[in-house]
Amino acid sequence: MSEQYPSTHWVGRQTPSLDPAASSSQEWSLRGDREHLERENARAIYPRYSWARGTTPFSPHGAEYTPAPNADFFESDSRIPALSREDKGATNDDNKHYAEHYTFGCSSGTGRSGSLRGVSSDGPTRTVTRQGAGAYLSKNFSLDSLLVSDMIGEGGYGRIYQGRHVGSGRVLAIKLIPRSSTTDRVKDSIVRERDVGKCISDAKVRVGAQAGCPKILGLLHLLGALVAPECVVLAMELCLSDMAHISRPDENSLRVYSGELICGLHYLHDALGYVHRDLKPANILLTRDGHAQIADFGLALDISNVNQEPKPLKPGQRYYHGVGTLGYIPPEGHVLGIQGPEGDVWALGVTLYRLLTGTHPFRRDSDDAETLINDVVRRPLCMVFTEMLPKNIEILIKGLMLRDREARWTLERAMDAEWFHEVPNFWERLRDGSLQPPRLPNELLAVPTLGKMRSLRRVIDEDSRFRGRLRVMNGISECSEETGIYYEHPELSPK
Repeated sequence: MSEQYPSTHWVGRQTPSLDPAASSSQEWSLRGDREHLERENARAIYPRYSWARGTTPFSPHGAEYTPAPNADFFESDSRIPALSREDKGATNDDNKHYAEHYTFGCSSGTGRSGSLRGVSSDGPTRTVTRQGAGAYLSKNFSLDSLLVSDMIGEGGYGRIYQGRHVGSGRVLAIKLIPRSSTTDRVKDSIVRERDVGKCISDAKVRVGAQAGCPKILGLLHLLGALVAPECVVLAMELCLSDMAHISRPDENSLRVYSGELICGLHYLHDALGYVHRDLKPANILLTRDGHAQIADFGLALDISNVNQEPKPLKPGQRYYHGVGTLGYIPPEGHVLGIQGPEGDVWALGVTLYRLLTGTHPFRRDSDDAETLINDVVRRPLCMVFTEMLPKNIEILIKGLMLRDREARWTLERAMDAEWFHEVPNFWERLRDGSLQPPRLPNELLAVPTLGKMRSLRRVIDEDSRFRGRLRVMNGISECSEETGIYYEHPELSPK
């Protein structure tokens, strides 16, 4: 039997200040008639992900939230694919993506205001305006507060460095994205990643301040964000590995990983109102203590903006490419052009299959994109090594990977799977921390050693990718660190 949890009603957006002096009062953003109508329409479309859900195990007791409101921030005609990320690549084949209603502009000493549509200092609402150069009088997150050592990753968007925040001593992963070469689709991804990451951070701060509330598991939060004249800077917890490097863990380890991922997706969908759309092993990071954290929210989308009507195919076109990484995109993404929360459930099933068996359920080395898509849409799921697999794991994965999205298991149904109930009080123990993930191998625990530290400003000055005249963004060519995208987590406060 599944547990019962206190009722939580999703009727408004809670936007508490992180200022301790303001913590005694909570400010609410009331919706107007238009937003109320959009919420009712979304509720009718997505009854399984309704924001009037009666039982929500991952929400603070007594808290009331809504997901981010629908807005024209997302609306623009574009079919440009996103940059490649893994194997065949993660792509954004939406016919709608973020319009450039935001700027990476800033406030100058003259008092000119810069604005960023889609980002708020108090939560994931869609409009904010920063005033003057004094908007952040005591910044703990700036270029001068960051030291970096080795580069640990590089992609189409930019470079990732190991680093340290001077004031707090916190070890970070610091992502640098050059502004001079930032395309619209990259800017869209940056804003999405910052927006969702800040939502997660704020939620964890709220939950952590309330005694007796279950932890928010399975989601990587943002620690800092700023825009400098040369680049955009995003900082997160430094993780040691990703799930792509984990193959065939033992059953108990896989159960803990699965539980944390289900918790993370459930909170992302129900409490924050976003669908990830690029869940895969490479986007699931492992912290130093072994916890699985869903990361990379660059393709995330507000659930209320998920397209519900099948798109017409072009003449001669058999399938849609879809949004995300081939092999993890659900069948309905290729056939109907629809990728909602059920698509994340499908991707979770594919991920667990790969962790369990060490192979992908559909991908073969010789496959081209069209063959892979056809296999996802039509080829029956074959559980390899079935005779070696516990029956209850097989039942769970098959439920998550049902081709009919209406019949596919919900996350609530997955939580009630018999496999989890083989461990007494599994979900309670997972949330209160008494059930821990497996210890990472020594070779991973030995990895990050901070080498010779350099100031982040020096790294930017020496990197040719950050040189040259800045491309004007929305008429603003100069930018300080005091921008609408700026964010600093309370953990970065000086010790």
